[in-house]
Amino acid sequence: MMRHFRIFLLCFQYVFERRGVSIVWLLVMLINPLILLVYWRSALENNSIAGWSLSSISSYYFLLFTVSAFLMSHIEENVSEDDIANGQLVKYLVKPYSYFLFNIIRELPYRLLQGFFAIIISLIFVLIFGRFFQITTDPRILFLTVLVFILAYILSY
Repeated sequence: MMRHFRIFLLCFQYVFERRGVSIVWLLVMLINPLILLVYWRSALENNSIAGWSLSSISSYYFLLFTVSAFLMSHIEENVSEDDIANGQLVKYLVKPYSYFLFNIIRELPYRLLQGFFAIIISLIFVLIFGRFFQITTDPRILFLTVLVFILAYILSY
């Protein structure tokens, strides 16, 4: 267990010294929901569509942005470029440590840092445009949401 934590800390140091790249990728991820919100604002100007309002759609897109920052794993570049093309996969195969587990631990600091930044950006938008957001407080929905988050993170690998 301690070696997993040490690997996590080493990967976190690497990610934290490259935090500028994480911020840029996060801002790129933010562009799509903002463009879609402009579209939906003009589409919903006169009425609501099938029970959807501007506040529910904006809540959906910002929660989607925040959750995707936590859950969208991007290990394909490391695996394809570094491990396969450059031949570094061999060093992981001869070690008595799971290559799959190492990739999960290597990606986890990226997800935590980008998720933290996404929460900050979403909170800024909620503070500025608070009337355009609605979030449920139903414990069943919150429990199922956390369960879906965990399963989605596992599925992303």
